[in-house]
Amino acid sequence: MGHGWSYDGYVNQIDNYIPFAYQFFTILTVGLAHTDNEQSKLLKERAKALVPSYANWFAADGAALPYGRSLDYRFAQAAFWAACAYAHVDLPDDYTIGDIKHLLLNNLRWWFKQNIFQSDGLIPIGYSYPNMNFAEGYNGPASAYWALKTFIFFALPDDDPFWTTKESDDFKFEALKKQPEPRMLIAHSQNGLEVQAFTAGQHSHEHAHGEDKYEKYVYSTTFGFSTAKARTLLKQGAFDNTLAVSESENFWRTAFKYDDYAIHDDYVYSDWKPWDDVEIKNYVVPAMPWHVRVHQIDTKRPLHLAEGSFAAPDYGKDYQKELPSKAENAVFYQTEVGITGIVGLSKELTAELSVPEPNTNLYFPKTKIPLQTGVLKPGKYTLVSLYLGDRELESLDDDGHIVIPEVKLDGNKLTIAFNDHTVSATFSEF
Repeated sequence: MGHGWSYDGYVNQIDNYIPFAYQFFTILTVGLAHTDNEQSKLLKERAKALVPSYANWFAADGAALPYGRSLDYRFAQAAFWAACAYAHVDLPDDYTIGDIKHLLLNNLRWWFKQNIFQSDGLIPIGYSYPNMNFAEGYNGPASAYWALKTFIFFALPDDDPFWTTKESDDFKFEALKKQPEPRMLIAHSQNGLEVQAFTAGQHSHEHAHGEDKYEKYVYSTTFGFSTAKARTLLKQGAFDNTLAVSESENFWRTAFKYDDYAIHDDYVYSDWKPWDDVEIKNYVVPAMPWHVRVHQIDTKRPLHLAEGSFAAPDYGKDYQKELPSKAENAVFYQTEVGITGIVGLSKELTAELSVPEPNTNLYFPKTKIPLQTGVLKPGKYTLVSLYLGDRELESLDDDGHIVIPEVKLDGNKLTIAFNDHTVSATFSEF
């Protein structure tokens, strides 16, 4: 594939496993072999091409984008950077070994601030805390220790330039980056502390929680994502950043393989048919820290809907609170990690703050999710909603009040106006 990406057997499944397994082991082999033949040059060129693309999966605080399977391997996310240093991969013009050192060490610093160790000092199955709910079928008690391959940089000799090169102070990121191979629009907050990946078209047909790990509308380095415990009751689903549908108040389903998708420069499109007589076209437009989702729904049957924003921690602390808002049909929730929220712009849905089952989110053992729900009669609908996932509190004015953007859908053109600038997108599939 392009930009250094490859895939592990399934072209629709592209995730962290590619950099920390496929790229890592090929570059490690080059470093161990000390060869300079055509194959070695090709592998190094592929690694070089991946550097700027994968770098955008990292936030300024060191967190890497939690997306896809095999997240139990934790700081293996930084193994690609360690392998680049070990094999002395030539870097793109805009990158130095100091940048690689920063991406590597910053991710390690982030991980060692997380609750990844048990009382006996071992690393259990989980992510930011011990969690069996989201695990893969192939995970075992020692799976997490695949993370240790990141320490290959300790094999560098004492006189290697890596040791004397200063770690870069500046974090390189692009505000909005289209990545066609992993089928994403990658967005950063103003200072790069938050990464959000807007996705469509990926599909994991055989791994646990594939619909949660690959097919939600957006994934976040700050708010993570949730994996359902079950789908009979709404609270079991923990439906953050996805649209769940049902024929009743029970037995919910979310997108599991889209019929069509497209990654544009300014929006993501997907087409989902949960039943033969129901079609849902989705348009998601990033406007950090906000984004807008537009759904065109054509249903021949009554349809229950539930759609969530980002999940955030709920430990009963005073600083974890619902924020007041003058907006109609809106709910905002502020915690120590930022603000999440929904502004429902369509009368068919009602917004509220929901409490899902514990141990569903990768980051937080207990969460709340701004959620909107409603029931549609058979017919055609266009639903528009505004979502907030704000790590850096960019949505607040000087008095601490949320400034809600103005959203306008005129035909197939969407406009989002806020903070003295405008984001617009024209939907070619509309």
